[in-house]
Formats: sequence, structure tokens, C-alpha cells
Amino acid sequence: MRRRRRPQDDARERTRRRLRVAALAVALAVSAAALTASLVKVRPARISALVRATGVAFRVPRAQVLAVDLAARRVTVSGASHVLPSVPGWAPEHAETANGLNTSMEADSGDALTLGGIPLPAGSSVRVESTAEARTFRVHVTCAPSCDSVPGFKVDARGPVAVVSAGFDGTADFGSGRPVWFSYGTKALTVEVELLVVPFESAEPLDIDALRFDRRTVYADPVAPRERILSSVRAGTIRLEDVPGKEIQLPRGEELHLDLRAGSLRQLTLDSAALEVNLLASADGFATGTTHRSRLPSQLERLHSHLGLHLVLATVLAVFPILFGLTRWWFEG
Repeated sequence: MRRRRRPQDDARERTRRRLRVAALAVALAVSAAALTASLVKVRPARISALVRATGVAFRVPRAQVLAVDLAARRVTVSGASHVLPSVPGWAPEHAETANGLNTSMEADSGDALTLGGIPLPAGSSVRVESTAEARTFRVHVTCAPSCDSVPGFKVDARGPVAVVSAGFDGTADFGSGRPVWFSYGTKALTVEVELLVVPFESAEPLDIDALRFDRRTVYADPVAPRERILSSVRAGTIRLEDVPGKEIQLPRGEELHLDLRAGSLRQLTLDSAALEVNLLASADGFATGTTHRSRLPSQLERLHSHLGLHLVLATVLAVFPILFGLTRWWFEG
């Protein structure tokens, strides 16, 4: 004779089933949380970088000054709207076309030329790159929307200096020291300097909101020149500040893609053949290689780095029985 189930037995069975479902739900919730933490990236991520390259391009959100008190053997300014010398025989010059004026100054003595600093207007794009000549670097500044309100800058000269300009071609004697003032052109300005002493280290950090490491290379073609944009990275180290101790090494030619929220070029160093960038920034995107592989740390990596794997597991193992106990108490009443 089949024994009839008592109502109490049915209630216990229903409770056991509910507990099993609740335990499974808690386990799934914990697993989903861990999976989500491993997939969700830290944004913005704090990074610091030391990159050696042959060229760097960046944008400045506010007006600043680059290359203050740079000692040079040769300075060439292209695209200036006005040149105001202060020596006999070299009259002030004014650009007649939108291309501006080209002026070259070259000295033989040890401390003849000093670049007072290149003003960078707010929103301007700047490119600094080495050239084929040793110790020679080119700075190209593109204003946005125009260069009309940009203050001029000066090159201080001493003694005899060879000058090639629209209104003067010869040797100008600056005596114990006189300045030559340059004004920005309409849209852009290029300054090329041959360093007198290497390395040159920028004295003040620059606030930036965009950064690229690339170079434009033009290949000769009988029909039309071809231009390619290649990585300018020689070597580098990226540190993820949100995950202490984690570093990413950049080999020569590695593509580096940064989507900056804000950044600071803490130091820009120019030496014989390349430049070195010391960067501190917060980035919404950080990728390397031609596949744009994301290098942003995950929330799980950050949690792991700050708490340690053992503490993370201990926390999960402690939370699980607490949630299970609360669930059991709720269903058993």
C-alpha cells in the first residue's frame, strides 16, 4: 500500500528545491559579476609613459610655450608674416603672400643663437620631429582657427650671424646681443633648429588633449608621390597606474593609439637623433599594433592589483554563504 505524502513533506521538498535554485542563482550572480569585471575596462585609465621616437604630434587645449631658452647653432623660420630685426642693414620684412617669409640664421660661435620660446595658441596642433641632419629638429605649429592673435617670439643673436631672408643675404653683426622678432603667419609656422648642446630638456610641462607617435614618409613615384604614415616609436614603456607594477613594452615601430581625456608632457627631451617623451595622462582608449589591440586594464585587474587574488577569493567565499543563509532563512520562514 502506497504511503501518502504529508503536507509537511511537500513543504520541505518545495523549500529544498527553492534553496537549490537560490544557490544556483547566487553562484550565477557571482560568476556574472566576475565576468563583467573582467570585461569592463577602466575608463579613464591613468597611464604614464616614457617613449623614445623620431616624431610626436600633439594638441594643446590652452596657450603655452615650447622650447624656452633653446641654444642653437642654426634657426630657420618658415611661414612668418613679419620679421623685425634690430641690426643695421637688415630692414623689417612683411610677407606679401599667404606662404609667409622664410628666414635662416646660422652662427659659428658657441652661444650665438637662443630661441626664446615658441608660443602655442590654444587648440593648436604641434608636430616635433627629427630630421636627417644630426641634432636638427623641426617644430610645425598649425593654429585653430587662425594665428591672428598669437604673440610673436624672438631669437636672440650675438656676434656675426649668417642670414638668408627675403630682404637680406649676408652676415649681420649683432654685437653683444640683439633680438630678431618673428610673427606667426595666417595658419601655420615651422621652426627648424640645429641644437648647439644635446640633450635639450624642456623646462616646463605642456598640457595636451591629443597625442600621436607617427611620421609621414613620401615615396618617390614617376606618376605621383605616395605618402605613408608610419609609427615613429623607437622604444618605450607604458605603465598602467591603476594596476601597480604592470608595464607594457613598445618595440621599435610599434603603433600606439591613445584617446586622451587629459594629459601632460612632463618633459620633452631632444638629443642627437631622436626625442624622448615623458607623459602622464588619463585615457579613454589605449591600444597598440595594427589590430588596435586594447591595452586598457579591466576592473577585475584593478581589484586584483589592489586587494590581491587571495583576498578577492576570500571575499567571494565569505559572501556566498551569507547570501545562501539569508536565502534559506527567507524561504524557511
